[in-house]
Amino acid sequence: MTTDFRVLRQISQQLVFPSFVRPEEVVAWMGAMQAQDYNMVKWAVGIRLKGEGGFSVVQKAFDEGKILRTHVMRPTWHIVPAEDIRWMCALSASSLQATIRDKKRMAALLLSEDTFRKGCRLFEQHLAGTTGMTKDELEAIFVAEGIPCVTGTMYRLLMFAETIGLICSGIDQNGKPTYALMDERVPPTPERSREESIALLAERYFRSHSPATLADFVWWSGLGIREARAGIEEIKDRLELLTIQNTTYYLHTEAAALISTPEAAVHLLPAFDEYTIAYKERAEVIHEAGRGRNQCSKNGFFYPLIADQGNAVGLWKAEKKRKALLVTTTFFAPHLEPNSLLLQAATERYLSFWSK
Repeated sequence: MTTDFRVLRQISQQLVFPSFVRPEEVVAWMGAMQAQDYNMVKWAVGIRLKGEGGFSVVQKAFDEGKILRTHVMRPTWHIVPAEDIRWMCALSASSLQATIRDKKRMAALLLSEDTFRKGCRLFEQHLAGTTGMTKDELEAIFVAEGIPCVTGTMYRLLMFAETIGLICSGIDQNGKPTYALMDERVPPTPERSREESIALLAERYFRSHSPATLADFVWWSGLGIREARAGIEEIKDRLELLTIQNTTYYLHTEAAALISTPEAAVHLLPAFDEYTIAYKERAEVIHEAGRGRNQCSKNGFFYPLIADQGNAVGLWKAEKKRKALLVTTTFFAPHLEPNSLLLQAATERYLSFWSK
């Protein structure tokens, strides 16, 4: 895979030549960003900001409800702009609820349709007028109200309430995410037809993830192939075709217009970052020495990756020692270690983000 391909991906993803100074602008450009690791997704936004924006700027956007965390597209958390959360929830509700209602899981988690209905009533009752409550606080209330909760029960109840647009993320409590009523966090927005929503989702994806394939879009969006094709068809006048090694990629014209040659740079990519997680095939941007087991754990947890000129060459992690953050790195092969000054700059940028 050519370096130019990775340059296109980095530009589309706002990792080089970033355009936005406000966190909500970054998220709106990306469409949605996978977010089961809450701290890492804050860094995922920060690494894409233009200028010196730090953690406090990103956290403020979350607390003010400009960015919200919920389940959309696939059965995992994403962050989305407030103005998009309602149509995104409506678009993915049926597919996510099919996962939630898996009979074996419902039986194992002591769930029933009556439980979902009672849970939604309790969410409305106890979250009204609050800035948000944590999962643990809500679970204690549910148990007191007679809803048995084993490991995973509350998670499914919360996800169900998110899919129907009842709840979304609230204001953090001591660094912990909370849940709040969506109607108290998000002003009303016009409804969109399913066809309009799919076309808009395709627009957001290819604008921010180019070059990408139909299969990539299907994976990211959670849509079936037929609807994904229809979305691409709706925006075809803004897509160019790029064929590399017999694979056809779509390149959004808005991303293509940003093409330039970036300076050499290393990035400490967050776990589950869109640069890798948002594609069905990831070999284009991961060095062959690191493909397979090296970039994720046995249970599929995607580790934070070190990207050298857009090519993932190793892993990194940050640990607190004596009240200070310490970043350690490992590489898929010794010869893949990046230029020390570039790696140092990437590390300093990460540490600086959390100090601001």
